[in-house]
Amino acid sequence: ACASTSIGPLYVWRNVNAVSRVSPGGGAGGFLKTSDNMGGGKIHVFHNTVLQPARPLEPGKTMGASSGLGWGGPMVNVISRNNVLHVTRRAISDRARDPLGDYDYDLFSAEFTAAEGQEKHGLRGVPVLAPNSGLEDGKGGFALAPGSPGFDAGVVIPIFNDGFAGAGPDLGAHEAGSAPMEFGVDAYRSKTAPGDKLPPRR
Repeated sequence: ACASTSIGPLYVWRNVNAVSRVSPGGGAGGFLKTSDNMGGGKIHVFHNTVLQPARPLEPGKTMGASSGLGWGGPMVNVISRNNVLHVTRRAISDRARDPLGDYDYDLFSAEFTAAEGQEKHGLRGVPVLAPNSGLEDGKGGFALAPGSPGFDAGVVIPIFNDGFAGAGPDLGAHEAGSAPMEFGVDAYRSKTAPGDKLPPRR
């Protein structure tokens, strides 16, 4: 949730979202909650991956998020770029059509509500992950496969994705060809000795 961003800027960057429930055994939740009218600070949402796990909780229901950006209430002052929003109900829910909202270069699998002209370079489709990667292998691989919607299709964001390979940045959290992602409080620390400089976080 980023609902109380009163000043900002806040950066939501290179996250992977898989299982999303509103409560134990409850329905599908959303990726980014923006329900507080007292906010208004700038929120940057760059290179995140929202997935639908293959194993359903029950027939006809998935474990992944139903909504991408704007779950739970109004969106205010949000900019999104290069995200993979594989959701079941609504990719972007800017029902008030916020004049400060700016959404583009995202891959989305469901409808979106926003002001006219948003997602001019966005892609509608479903991501295809590279072989031997994804939710089942446990190895931190979430890169898109060559030929997948969103592969090499992102826009350059200085400092955030300068190290991309190929014709352009891949959409989503994991650039193809880069090392597996690591998660948790000890991410990227296991291969360093005391005093070593840590590699950049992804």
